[in-house]
Amino acid sequence: MSKQNDVNHRVELRDEAGRNVGFDPTMVDQSLAAECDRLREELAQVKKERDELSQALDALIAEHPFFAPERLAELEKNGLTFRQIMDEIEPLIHGSPNG
Repeated sequence: MSKQNDVNHRVELRDEAGRNVGFDPTMVDQSLAAECDRLREELAQVKKERDELSQALDALIAEHPFFAPERLAELEKNGLTFRQIMDEIEPLIHGSPNG
C-alpha cells in the first residue's frame, strides 16, 4: 500500500545550532517543477537519439546481412570460432567490396 505525502506543509531546515531555518515551500515547488521540465526535455532528447540509432541499426542490418538477428543466431548456434566471426567482420570494417 502506498502512502501519499501531504505537500501542503511548511518545509523546515535546521542549522548546526538547531535553529529552525524555514523557507517558502513554493520555492521548492518551483525548483522541482524546473527540474521536472529539464528532465522532460532530456528524456525527449534521449528518445530522439534512441530512434535515430534504431534507424541506423535497421539500415546497417539491411546493408550488411551479417548483422541480421537470424544470422547472428545461426552463428551462435553453429558455435563459430572467434577467427571465423572476425573473418566475416573484417571486410566490413576495412570497407572491402567483398564483404
